[in-house]
Amino acid sequence: MAKLKGVIFGVENVLIKRGNLAPHTETLEATGKLMRFLRKQGVESVVMTNREWGWTHNGIQTPLQQAIENRWNVKLNWFQCAKGGVPAKQTADSIKYVRESRGWTANETLFIGNTDNDMRASVNGKILLLNAEWYAKTMEYGFHFDCPKEVARFIDTFCFREHFWYFKIDDGPLQVYSLAPFSTMFGDETKYYSENFIWNVKNGFAQDEEFWAKMLATSMYFSGIYESVDYVAAYPKHEAGKYQKLLLLPMTTFAKCFRKDYIADLIHRHTTALKSQHYRKDVNHQTQLDTIHLCQFPHKLVKGEMRQYAKCPIVPGKTVLVIDDVCTKGMSFEAARHYLMKAGAKVICVSFLKALKHSYESLSQVPLASAFAPNTIKEVTPEKTYSLALHVVDKQAQTELHDRLQRYQKWDWPTDV
Repeated sequence: MAKLKGVIFGVENVLIKRGNLAPHTETLEATGKLMRFLRKQGVESVVMTNREWGWTHNGIQTPLQQAIENRWNVKLNWFQCAKGGVPAKQTADSIKYVRESRGWTANETLFIGNTDNDMRASVNGKILLLNAEWYAKTMEYGFHFDCPKEVARFIDTFCFREHFWYFKIDDGPLQVYSLAPFSTMFGDETKYYSENFIWNVKNGFAQDEEFWAKMLATSMYFSGIYESVDYVAAYPKHEAGKYQKLLLLPMTTFAKCFRKDYIADLIHRHTTALKSQHYRKDVNHQTQLDTIHLCQFPHKLVKGEMRQYAKCPIVPGKTVLVIDDVCTKGMSFEAARHYLMKAGAKVICVSFLKALKHSYESLSQVPLASAFAPNTIKEVTPEKTYSLALHVVDKQAQTELHDRLQRYQKWDWPTDV
């Protein structure tokens, strides 16, 4: 598992804004504080730019690197692209050059940028982009931040973690991951974040909703899961035609950082299904299999609008990462897996939380007539039961999740930066 080692900063609208700097003194100081905060955490800051920059003060111009190092009390490695052996900024080789010179892997690195060149560099280099919008809003890519303090909160909350997954199954084609256990009845830690999860994700109230999306996204990033994925999709709600809108923006943002798509309606609920928490005894695998199918021409978010695919994106050999809120016995994941496998895709299943006291029950071959139309399944054949106890891979994950949620809610600058 990776942890953050380095942050690459763009210059324009990130470190400085062209023109008179006096109106931006407060933001300048906060950016310096961000770099000192990273240094305190053992994270190196470097700068990557396409051109030379100068800083004029009292009629005297000095190189920007010298000026900000003196002003912020930091030391920076400065890479000017297309000069001194550094590849052009928009190419994948520029990020690779910087990373390898510092000894970082892709998922040990973040890029803080604001321009199209910054976006192309990070996307081509396959590293997570943080969009600095404190001077200007110029692009839609990356997670958006309106001040350096919010970047520091993101990094401190999500990027220094030790425990990425609580529950994991890795058995041939079956791959299942969950962040932490779910319970509103047992344990102060688990109860605290589970109730927060219900409020924000299950019920859709806007309070800490970005915390949950970013927690999941960074688990996928630092654990390397994102590298083998072509598409990301969410399992639908139990009501017909409803999908998880809460994930639309953050998961689209995350996917775009790596030239992937988040498809909100790939898995379509054509008939309302019983909710398992209310009808536990009546719900089984057929409940999910008989009420969903794949959408042949689904939609993705492009520049704020939902646009339909002209061709079916799910073709043999592609890998789809399916997100669900709570994994209980795996009935939703098994339904999604078998429909996607019918279309020839590979599947990775990720849930926010894993219900306690329930094993995961996988299915063998399911007789689906079509992946893209409703099916009525008369009988399914259980394949294997994966006990909860044997597939808990990190019991510290729940403590870390609890602590990170509280840190996120109360975060402020350390006093010594």
